[in-house]
Amino acid sequence: MSATILVVEDSKSIRLLLCFQLKRAGYTILEAENGVAALKLALGHPRPELIISDVMMPEMDGLEFCRRVRSQPGLEQVPFIFLTSRQQDRQRTEGMGAGATDYVSKPFDAKVLLEKIRGYLSAVPQT
Repeated sequence: MSATILVVEDSKSIRLLLCFQLKRAGYTILEAENGVAALKLALGHPRPELIISDVMMPEMDGLEFCRRVRSQPGLEQVPFIFLTSRQQDRQRTEGMGAGATDYVSKPFDAKVLLEKIRGYLSAVPQT
């Protein structure tokens, strides 16, 4: 059975590209365009085994989304990767402080991102 990954990205073109690459790698994908929609998906079934989120989004930004995910029983340890164009050290620190596992800058290398995903998923205990 493939892992379920939640992709949260307000740019439709980036979201479609990322989802295409993840599906091609064999993952099951949930997708949302903002943190509000993503939180509903994260709390639903199936629950994501890994989350990839933009930071700057309408309605609820990625930082608040990450904080809310981390406050939910059963989601505290889900790997959470910020995929964002925000590259300053202060912003990276802010993202990691919100509970992110990793912080990847756009534009991203799909092969590197897939390797990170495989690594994080293999480190998560299977339930």
